[in-house]
Amino acid sequence: MLDALFSPVDSLLSFMPFWLRVSTWGLVLGAATMLVYKWLSPQEKIADIAQRAADARRKMQAYKGDDMSEVMGLVKRSLALSFEQMKFVLGPTLVAAAPVLLAMYWMEGAWEGKEALAWGPELVRTWHTTFLAAMSVSALGLKLGLGIK
Repeated sequence: MLDALFSPVDSLLSFMPFWLRVSTWGLVLGAATMLVYKWLSPQEKIADIAQRAADARRKMQAYKGDDMSEVMGLVKRSLALSFEQMKFVLGPTLVAAAPVLLAMYWMEGAWEGKEALAWGPELVRTWHTTFLAAMSVSALGLKLGLGIK
């Protein structure tokens, strides 16, 4: 099933050198993942919670007293906000990551033993490193460029 989905696309890219083909997959899937995450996640809620969590951390850092109940209250508030934020990002993150995981599963079978680069240590030469680097650059670039939370 995955072969029927990914092989035709990969065939369209077959004119490229292998390292560029792998990089293209990474760039496209990284961008797609971040856009799906942005679309599925409640960005305004996440930004609000992140701001409140940052305020809670600042209060914790600024606290100069020695009352443990006060310290515990500040820690509980900070942790509660962190878990609240996780509640809103976990689902969209898992859904957005699914296509990447499926593609990497397909790539593992289709490109087994292939090296994307002809130089450097073995870890660097593998298609995995090239793919993950391109995907990370693409996803992080979009995250920063679009202000995705």
